[in-house]
Amino acid sequence: MDASDPPTPTTNTGPRKFFVAGVEMEFPVKPYKCQLSTMNMVIRGLRHMTNTLIESPTGSGKTLSLICSSLAWQRAEYVHMKEILEKEAIENAVKFEEEKRHQMQEEQDKMQRKQSQKEEEELQARRKADEGRVIVYYDDSEDDMEDFQLRSKKIVKMKKIMKDSSNVVRTSSDSVTHTPDSTHTTGQEMKHCSTLPCQSFKNGVCQSPCSVPHKEELPTQTDEAPDISIQSKLTLDTSWLSPQDGFKHSEEVTCCTKPQVPKIFYCSRTHQQIQQVVHELRKTVYKDVKMTILSSREHTCIHTPWRGHSFRNKTEMCCALLDPVEGPGCMYKNGRMSSHTALESCNLESPWDLEDLVQAGRRVKCCPYFTSRDLIATADIVFCPYVYLIDPKIRNTMNLQLRGAVILLDEAHNIEDCCRDAGSYSVLYDDIFQSMKDCKRVASMELLPEVHNNLALFLNNLMNWMSQKIQCAQQHQTDREQTEAGILGGANAVASFEEHYINIETIMEFKRNVMEAVAETNNEENVQQTKKSFERHGILRTTTFVLEGLSLVFCFMYDNKMQHIWDYYVVVCKNSLVGSAARNDLLSDSTNANGRSRLIVEEDVPHLNWGHYLNFLCMNPGVVFRPIADVVRSIVLTSGTLAPLVTFNSELGTNFTNEMQALHIIDENQLWVGALGSGPRGKELQASYRLTDMTDFRQELGNTILQVCKVIPYGVLCFLPSYGLLEALRQHWLMSGIWDELEVHKEVLCEMRGNKDFLPTIQAYYSSVRQCELGMGKGPLLFAIMRGKVSEGLDFADNRARGVITVGIPYPHLLDIQVGLKKKYNDANIKRGLKSGSEWYETQAYRALNQALGRCIRHRNDWGALIIIDKRFLTEERHLQGLSKWIRRKMQLFPTFEKLHSSLRNFVQYHNPVVPEHIAE
Repeated sequence: MDASDPPTPTTNTGPRKFFVAGVEMEFPVKPYKCQLSTMNMVIRGLRHMTNTLIESPTGSGKTLSLICSSLAWQRAEYVHMKEILEKEAIENAVKFEEEKRHQMQEEQDKMQRKQSQKEEEELQARRKADEGRVIVYYDDSEDDMEDFQLRSKKIVKMKKIMKDSSNVVRTSSDSVTHTPDSTHTTGQEMKHCSTLPCQSFKNGVCQSPCSVPHKEELPTQTDEAPDISIQSKLTLDTSWLSPQDGFKHSEEVTCCTKPQVPKIFYCSRTHQQIQQVVHELRKTVYKDVKMTILSSREHTCIHTPWRGHSFRNKTEMCCALLDPVEGPGCMYKNGRMSSHTALESCNLESPWDLEDLVQAGRRVKCCPYFTSRDLIATADIVFCPYVYLIDPKIRNTMNLQLRGAVILLDEAHNIEDCCRDAGSYSVLYDDIFQSMKDCKRVASMELLPEVHNNLALFLNNLMNWMSQKIQCAQQHQTDREQTEAGILGGANAVASFEEHYINIETIMEFKRNVMEAVAETNNEENVQQTKKSFERHGILRTTTFVLEGLSLVFCFMYDNKMQHIWDYYVVVCKNSLVGSAARNDLLSDSTNANGRSRLIVEEDVPHLNWGHYLNFLCMNPGVVFRPIADVVRSIVLTSGTLAPLVTFNSELGTNFTNEMQALHIIDENQLWVGALGSGPRGKELQASYRLTDMTDFRQELGNTILQVCKVIPYGVLCFLPSYGLLEALRQHWLMSGIWDELEVHKEVLCEMRGNKDFLPTIQAYYSSVRQCELGMGKGPLLFAIMRGKVSEGLDFADNRARGVITVGIPYPHLLDIQVGLKKKYNDANIKRGLKSGSEWYETQAYRALNQALGRCIRHRNDWGALIIIDKRFLTEERHLQGLSKWIRRKMQLFPTFEKLHSSLRNFVQYHNPVVPEHIAE
């Protein structure tokens, strides 16, 4: 059955039961056609171990479809696993009985041969005996028979293969799970369900002679899924320092490891979105699934503020509390609800959200942060932000084992950027210097002196290389020229590193030394020495972050015969070109309880270097994504705005066999979409970078927005390409009087840079909508930025957004160094299957535009209008093709404003016949 032609539910009342792609499932409501298509596509991908792209508009029930289809498939796998083990048990029991009978028959035959031999010997003896001599024989046949019977009783009895055949299936984390009845996948598919697929499968059953060993031969818990202690979870595991080693290699397990049901990782962009997913899960019959939610300390720490100390965030406070030298410890840390049974005893039943977990933690004085991590081992589904899976450092910290798992990435329209950031690294010259000094300090304490001296030498060579590049760059006049002078392509950077003894041999040695240094620091003996002596026995956490960050990015570049050196640019400049998270992590642990620096005292170094960053910029998201795709069973990427889909295969280096763009669930008359080429005075509206500076454009755009606001009631969103354009338009409209006219009809608000004013702005917007609904206000107009916070994940249902206006096409800024390098990289790698730099550039713009337009129409009964202001949509077909399918099929083209105004007014009056006074003419 094709995704475009899904099955019809078999029932019309109560929870719906039906089959999708051969899997029986239950749905809480009658599914829409697009939901059936989504479930069909997901299950087919999971069954056939292929990857899937699904674009389904917000409000079309995408989340519920993903949850029900994936968990229904997982239940079916549990049933199939039960059938496999039961069949193996029966076959082995029959085989054992046959062997037992064969053994007993051999014993009987042996005794008979022995008896015959005795009789023959006795007969020969009698013949040779003297005739006149009386010979007395002793017949021991009865004793032999008794001996045979005793030996027969000692034959090994059949071992008990299964304690309870109805409750036997273990997940990849060794948890025992009751399994419901459902259908199952084929044996060929089951072959790949285990953490390490058995090589001797036939018809879904392992044919290896040791597939079901005797009791004394059964693998221990350590063999199947090592029980990672609390201490080991808190200890930094450096296996991820090689990008290919971040996935708990199951080659350590024998080839006859039982096939295991894959764990599901459901990932979204934010914690708020994950909370919405849990809310949807509560509606389903699958709500009793064993689950956990991974989150940062900011959302889960329940420790009260540390008196007399100030911290920037809870992560910084937690690190200070747990510091072995100066930290007093945390009373909640060792209290863990480490199993799902323990959660139930605390009246926390699945599914729970983070607020539920935090409240339970307060009641029983247990740390919710570490509890949620402990529950990964026995969870069937794990919810987390997708950066937890993508970033190898976070993935390892959370102990996430992805081999054989199913990955659902929701709201994944930014996944390419996320992967590039995870493969990039930025470090300050000063942090390298301080890390070098710290390594020398540890070496002077006679703690692995050779290892730490080698680390210090490597960092010193890297600093010398940076100093040389900085001096060369300073010969140029402007900051931009200096930055461009500090840019090296990956191959050129490798050649330049060689001059300072940084090569593949020294990097591999550096990696080994980092692993040894971190392990030595986390050694229990050194931890205890640190607590006793109040002197750190081992490297600082800040040093650990620097060493691990450098080791990881060098391994990305140099591993696998340096196949990825062409995917990197190395830039030395005054700014960090990578997300600031890494730098914030360093800062959060660089001060002690009193706010004093815990780093080594600074020595005289060239201060001109201290403000310079070493940036490793990854241009290929496949460097990070491909290793994940290679070890998991299946990946599903979904979003309301994935379009255009064409770049995902090439950019992520992964084959997405299945693609679907769903239409919206609303009726035809609930959505109005129009592209406008000119304003009320007939002047052209093209928001290109060159024309937005023109006075005529700004004036005409202001008049257009004003007239639209007179027609559309309640909330209106207007998205612009950049903060710079927003501020320029605002200043112009204040001077020309258009701003004052806008305020007559709407309460005008603006999205500002930074986080400080964001929440108050959104609250003011929502409040204005409520006032308008009560007849006491005029409704708000919010000017926002495409790619800004308003365009990502906020709920503007119903009257919160009866209209969305977009101005222009939000191309990335060409003056951004990373944008320019990415375009150059793609142009140079077209032969490898990448889209050209221009195609990539336009794709980024369309995804941001589609994301903004998706703020309107959030559920089945919603209605709204989308006004796209830019002449290019009327004159160039390729721009229309960049829009999401559900938008594109409703598009109307309006060369003049009069026709648009008339059509839009008719649409609004149809849905809102009572026109509010503030927009009545």
